[in-house]
Amino acid sequence: MSYKNLIMKKSQNIKIMLKIIDEIIILITAIDDIKISVEEVNILLEKVCYILKLEINLM
Repeated sequence: MSYKNLIMKKSQNIKIMLKIIDEIIILITAIDDIKISVEEVNILLEKVCYILKLEINLM
């Protein structure tokens, strides 16, 4: 399986903070688009937030 073009990196020049459960505020490391291919179908997830030091499960 090739992972080429899986992540489409967008530059982020500002710090973005996100408030999650229990009023916790965390720093978003990056916001990117991800393309997932499953059985010849391409699914594009836009504006996915990457959180480097996430210590809890958001689901």
